[in-house]
Amino acid sequence: IRKFREKYANINRKDVTKKINTLRTNFRKEVKRLSQERRDVSKLWYFDEMKFLIDHIETKEEVSYQQYMHKIKLHLRIYI
Repeated sequence: IRKFREKYANINRKDVTKKINTLRTNFRKEVKRLSQERRDVSKLWYFDEMKFLIDHIETKEEVSYQQYMHKIKLHLRIYI
């Protein structure tokens, strides 16, 4: 928040959180777009600075599969 206040005097924690989430969302969309279009050059000016997030991006399919496997494991524990 202190860093943001250098430029925006009246910013609060909620505004900073919203900005970070917006940047992350746009980054995830751009990664997906690059993958689908088989491009390797992004249009986002901050893309290179956020590449560290790539390993932490999960698709909906991956999350669904993980949730499914978790339920299966729980189910198996109950009957074992």
